[in-house]
Amino acid sequence: MIRDALNREGSCREILRNYRKDGTPFWNKLSLSTVKNPADGQTCFVGVQKDVTAQVKAQQRVAQLEAQLAELQAELAALKATNGKNQIRN
Repeated sequence: MIRDALNREGSCREILRNYRKDGTPFWNKLSLSTVKNPADGQTCFVGVQKDVTAQVKAQQRVAQLEAQLAELQAELAALKATNGKNQIRN
C-alpha cells in the first residue's frame, strides 16, 4: 500500500511494527503524503510517525476478552440447553 501510494503520488496511513534503536518492538502509525511544487513540478514526500503501541495492545486485549466472552457464552448456552443435567459432580 505504501509503495502504491508513492507511485501514484498519493497519500496513505499504515500501522506498522517497528523497532527502536535498542531493538525493542513498537507499533508505529505512519502517515505519508505527496507534496508537489507547482513552480518546478518537483515532488516531495512528507512522513509523520506516531507511536501507537498502547492503542494496539488495548485493541489486542479487547479481542482476547471478546473471544473469552464468546467461549463462556457458548458454554452457558450448552448448560441451559440441557438444564444443567450434564454437570459433573464430585
